[in-house]
Amino acid sequence: MIESEPTSQGLVQQFVERAGQLYSLPAAAAEVLRLTESSSVDNRALKECLECDPALAMRVLKVVNSSLFGLSRPVADLSQAVALLGAAPLRMLVLGFSLPKELFRGLSANVLARYWRHTLIKAVAAREIAEQLLETPGDEAFVAGLLQDIGLLALVQQLGEPYLQLVDSVYVDGGSLLDRELEILGFDHALLSSRLLTRWGLPEEIAQAVAVPLRVEQIERLEGHCRRLPQLLHLAELLAQLIERPYGSALHELLEAGAAYFQLTIEKLRPVVSELELKVADLADVLALELPTGETYLDLLAAAQSRLSELTLPMVAAQTHQQPEGALLDLTDELRCEMRAILGRPAPKRPAESITGSRVRIPSPDSAALASRPRRIARASDQSSLACEVGFMTQVSAAIGRCRAARMPVSLLLVAVDHHSELLLQLGPGGVADLLHWLQRDLAEWLGERASAQPIGQATFGVILEQCSRNDAVSAARHALAAMKSWSLPGGLDLDIAPSLSAGIASLTLPPKNFLAESLLDGAQRCLAGAQLSGGGSVKSIEL
Repeated sequence: MIESEPTSQGLVQQFVERAGQLYSLPAAAAEVLRLTESSSVDNRALKECLECDPALAMRVLKVVNSSLFGLSRPVADLSQAVALLGAAPLRMLVLGFSLPKELFRGLSANVLARYWRHTLIKAVAAREIAEQLLETPGDEAFVAGLLQDIGLLALVQQLGEPYLQLVDSVYVDGGSLLDRELEILGFDHALLSSRLLTRWGLPEEIAQAVAVPLRVEQIERLEGHCRRLPQLLHLAELLAQLIERPYGSALHELLEAGAAYFQLTIEKLRPVVSELELKVADLADVLALELPTGETYLDLLAAAQSRLSELTLPMVAAQTHQQPEGALLDLTDELRCEMRAILGRPAPKRPAESITGSRVRIPSPDSAALASRPRRIARASDQSSLACEVGFMTQVSAAIGRCRAARMPVSLLLVAVDHHSELLLQLGPGGVADLLHWLQRDLAEWLGERASAQPIGQATFGVILEQCSRNDAVSAARHALAAMKSWSLPGGLDLDIAPSLSAGIASLTLPPKNFLAESLLDGAQRCLAGAQLSGGGSVKSIEL
């Protein structure tokens, strides 16, 4: 979150106002919106409006005649298109292909190719899932998929190279671009897309759906009539990620979310993927776009399935190439400075702390960074062996089971006292034991008494947070770390250095069946090790 901002809503509104002045809907699309506002649509006026923009009219006709619609006979002109499709689907197509040209100005071929590949896959996937799995019209889902990422283009245009670096880091390292945007900017590009669509007067159901966070528990809380489109967009986004990065976690997430929404299985997914490739290629040809080539989509699905069977999700996350924490901090500062320059605000001094609450960045075991810090690695290893106590692991397993049954998230928080060996030298074993006793009592208060803190290792406490999302767990941990800084040492203890805490968090948005408690613990321990390796006094988290 950018410092000194009253709310992220106010910040994004300022950005939308600026972007809205720069990027307006083309005249033909704006007129189509006006003509189709009422239930009684003048098809002749609609046709004449489109004929005023020959390039748009030709593009719409080509799309209508592509494999995407699979019409029994070709459509020769706009009158036939209106008659065969109806005014509403035609309006959807016009809006989907009438983006402001300024959004694409100056972008490199590589950036455009990646954007269009992802966008077309998502749009066609949303339509195919709606029509193949649900047997419902997919035109609205198709257009929502086409428009959901226009906020990304606006951010590229306004923030430039620092934002492109952020996009590249997520593309290479994995993780959620939306989460990273929230951490750094205070809002994500999907919310910006939604606000721009509202400003342009697009249908409210589309504008609202594209802003819904892509999380099962949040989507499932929506009213029944508002739930379907966000569900389709969530699955389509994961399917696009699967095609782009088959060795990541997208297939696992896709099958989990798909099972929760529509009883989706790998067998039901294959025909969708099979149709997807041909229709995306046809659509790219209509739009005269060059898309990256390579393996077929079915081959990529098979590779992802094979990878999923070989590795558990935490192992995939741990083996993903990670960007150094210092580089992330520099990138964060650049983006925040760009935002402040756009909004006409002075840049604050750079904080001394490292980024907290971000996707965990842990060096690989054979890296030079680990080799240069043998004492801390040994300490993290000690925690790993001591934490696997039967009683605590039984409680973690039970919490995962309860949260799975309730379809709610669960988080495991590990909190460790930094510089334990230095404290032993100053206080001795008895003094450290007293300090930990008082700390355990106060942790419950700092964490909001959501759960008790249990000793599970050397100067380490475990806290099971049921029905607690990753974001809420990170907030609780940050509050505890802040409280520790002003903690009055009990029993008259006197220290040369003030004690500090580090925290590691592993979360499950929707616990899958038979998920091992050890895997959740392993994720939290890796995050805790990363927090302590970065100097301590910070929070690292990961969503499994």
